[in-house]
Amino acid sequence: MKILLIKPPWAIFTTGTYNLPLGLCYLASSLREAGFGEVRIYNCDMDEGEKIEESTIQKNYERYIRSYNLDNPIWDELRAYMKEFRPDIIGITIMTPEYTSALNVISIAKEILPHSIIIGGGIHPTILPERTLVETDTDFLVIGEGELTLPELVLSLKRDRSFHDLRGVAYKSKGKVVVNSSRPFIKDLDQIPFPARDLLVNQKNIPVNCGLIITSRGCPSKCIFCASHKLWSRRVRFRSPENICKELLNVKSLYGTSHFRFTDDSFTLNKERIISLCQLIIDQNLEISWECDTKPEFLDEELLIKMKESGCVQINIGIESGNERIRRLIRKEPTLDKIEKIVALIKREGIRVVGYFMFGFPTESKEDMEETLNFMERLGCYPCVSLATPYPGTEMWEMAVSSNKIPQNLPWEAHFHHSPKLPNISETNSEDFVKIAIKADEIQREYLRTQTEEELERRIYRQLSSLYSNAARKKIALFGVGKLGSLCLRYLPEFDVEIVAVVDSDLAKQGMVVEGFEILPPSILDKFEVDEVLVTSIYFLEIHSRLRPLEEKGIKIQVV
Repeated sequence: MKILLIKPPWAIFTTGTYNLPLGLCYLASSLREAGFGEVRIYNCDMDEGEKIEESTIQKNYERYIRSYNLDNPIWDELRAYMKEFRPDIIGITIMTPEYTSALNVISIAKEILPHSIIIGGGIHPTILPERTLVETDTDFLVIGEGELTLPELVLSLKRDRSFHDLRGVAYKSKGKVVVNSSRPFIKDLDQIPFPARDLLVNQKNIPVNCGLIITSRGCPSKCIFCASHKLWSRRVRFRSPENICKELLNVKSLYGTSHFRFTDDSFTLNKERIISLCQLIIDQNLEISWECDTKPEFLDEELLIKMKESGCVQINIGIESGNERIRRLIRKEPTLDKIEKIVALIKREGIRVVGYFMFGFPTESKEDMEETLNFMERLGCYPCVSLATPYPGTEMWEMAVSSNKIPQNLPWEAHFHHSPKLPNISETNSEDFVKIAIKADEIQREYLRTQTEEELERRIYRQLSSLYSNAARKKIALFGVGKLGSLCLRYLPEFDVEIVAVVDSDLAKQGMVVEGFEILPPSILDKFEVDEVLVTSIYFLEIHSRLRPLEEKGIKIQVV
């Protein structure tokens, strides 16, 4: 029985970047473990198409919508792949903003393989199973976690067994929608096989960023804009530090990955677990860099010191609002004063801080939003800005619906955090709201330019010192010559390193001379003998993916 798991195209139409579809990789490994050998993943977002920056999505929205037309070349590629593989079962992940894209995938599947069985899954059908079954040509839905449910469903279909008592499954029977009872959550996450990353490596000859890792499921917080509890509950289940470290080593040894991102909702929720993990990373000499998402209330000085020692280079924290009333409304802790202290602690350890901010919450006024703008500028961390998006399954969705602020015909693809079609659910008039959104976007894009030289210099010097103070002499290449790269070039001569090349992807910079070095194109790196490549760009995840062939040759990738 051939099984094809599909990630519908979405990021390629919007941000122009792609990430590892971790959920599908987990499902694929679970299917394999259950004995299904012919499993493939097709990631429609994996392409070398035109890059569209998030800050320009609003300007490109109409083009983004036109991209969903079935005459787009990306759909021809999918048709060709389906004709070649001819799967018996097609699994499709369905996220709310990807809904129209998923409908196209389903339509193509029915056109090419009318007798194939289509199974949908993901957060959208988990929250809206009845509506999803009515609106789509899916044959089944997997509700909630799928690592146990999907193999059981496939086995039942293969052996022509009844699926009526399979927990976590929804389907249509005699024109009616049937939603079976829920499946209990998986208690021991260590028993889930590692994601099948090998099914994506070199797809379309593009290197894959294999460094995404999730180490827990569930979140105890009750933020009104989040629906993760509908998928994973508020009771948190943790993987053991030993199991996590084993996956880190596995990914590094198989794919040469040296930078990882922990994608948990609150990675540092359990302090003792993270300290143990950090110590294991140190003891096993993994020599990795990593970043994580967490909440500021789950950080302290002791933890930050250990995180830094084990390779943490970036912490992404949810701040959302700079107005205390709005923070109480959306159920965010701690107070703004405490956030400022935590951010100062993170910076003191030489770790990059990214702050997530949102604009447009229910009842939020123009003055409330301006307070957030002011706090965002005062805080001095890299701001990641989005619009408050009322996703189905969230309390914010219910608030917006009850106040009649969501048009009944609003397409699902409008539900993403930079959509110009997203309804204004705040108490700010639309004209002022647009002005504030533009201002926030300008702050985000220009943040590095507005940082003080003194602050940047201290951080860069600390990071370079930690990398090279006690190291043997190394030959290094520098990738990126913005403000960070220029500072590195200024300070690197103080350490025992030899700079053999400086490169940048920006054609306008190539040929320029910075701190005595001519800027070369990245393609030239193959011609130099180097021990390390030092990446100095906020887009280091994408750059690191491109540099993976160098890692395969034993060249280390470092991030500043």
